[in-house]
Amino acid sequence: MGRTVLRFVAAITANQSIPVIPSKKNRKTPRALDKTRYKERNRVERLFQKFWQGIIWLCSVWFPR
Repeated sequence: MGRTVLRFVAAITANQSIPVIPSKKNRKTPRALDKTRYKERNRVERLFQKFWQGIIWLCSVWFPR
């Protein structure tokens, strides 16, 4: 699992983006984490989740099975 995360973080940095994935607590050399970016990412993810839940609810009301 660790190698997969390293490849994923490398792919993110190759696209000139900043990874805001926190490292595991038991990692020997933890990656730096920008807590404000992590909070904003979490906020956006929760917003999209609420949006999609609303869309699914509307579809279930408009098109019942």
